[in-house]
Amino acid sequence: MGIAILPEAASAINLPPTKPFAANEALLPATRVKLTIDRALMLANELEEARTSPVELSDSKRDSVVLELQNLLLQPQDYVGSFQLQDVPKSPAKQYLESYRPMPGDLPFQRFLIRDGDVRTWKALKRSEKEQERNNEIRAALNAYTDVLSFSGNAYRLNVDKQTKSNMVREDKLPELKQVITSDMGLRYLYRNQIITAMDDARAELEYQVSRKNQSGNDAGIDARDLVELLTEAQKACDQWFGLIDPKDVQVATETVRIENGKQF
Repeated sequence: MGIAILPEAASAINLPPTKPFAANEALLPATRVKLTIDRALMLANELEEARTSPVELSDSKRDSVVLELQNLLLQPQDYVGSFQLQDVPKSPAKQYLESYRPMPGDLPFQRFLIRDGDVRTWKALKRSEKEQERNNEIRAALNAYTDVLSFSGNAYRLNVDKQTKSNMVREDKLPELKQVITSDMGLRYLYRNQIITAMDDARAELEYQVSRKNQSGNDAGIDARDLVELLTEAQKACDQWFGLIDPKDVQVATETVRIENGKQF
C-alpha cells in the first residue's frame, strides 16, 4: 500500500506538470466523507458550546442534534454511491514496472525474479486492501479516488538547494520515479488511515456518551469535549488528504455533493 512517510519528508519532491489526477466522479465518494465530517464537527461543537455557555439548547433541539450525529456517525452513509469500485488490478502501472533499474552484473532471470516478487507482494497487498474496503466505507470511499489516480509526466521536481542536488547526483542517490510515486501514495494512505482511526474513535465516543446519558437519565445532555477533539483530528487529516488534490477538482466535487444533498452540508 506504499511507504508511509512524514509530510515534511515528502515536501522536497513534486510531480510535474500538475498534481496527480483522476476523473471528478472518482472524487465524489471522498467528498461525501469530508462533508459528513465537517457537518458532524459543527454539530458536536454546537453541543459543547451549549454545555459550557449560559445559553442552553432546548431539549428538543439538543435531541435533534444528537439524533443527527447518530445518523451521520453510526448509520451507513453509502459514500461510494453508484461509483464502480476498481477490482484488484492485474499488475502495477507500466510506468511503475519500467522504472526498475538493473544492478551491474544482474542476469536477466535475476531481474525477472526481483520484479516478479515485487509484483506478487503488491497484488497480495491490493487483495488485502479490497477485503478491508468491504468492512469500512470510509476506506472504500477514499480508495475509490486513489485507485484510479494518474501521474502525469515522466519526471519529478526536486525542491532542494543546488549543493544537495549536486551531491545526490554525484552519489547516484536521486530517487527513482517509482519511489516518488510510492511516497506520494504512501502519504495519501497515511492521511486516510488517520481519518479512519479518528472516525472509529469518534463513533465509539458518541456511543459511549449516548449510552451513559440514557443509563443515568441525565437531562443535561452529553459531554461532547472528546467528540469535538476526535472529529477535529478527522477533519485535519481529511483536509491534508484533499490538499494533495487540485483545488479546482475539489471545488467542483464539493459543489456537486452539496447540490446532491440539497446544499444541507
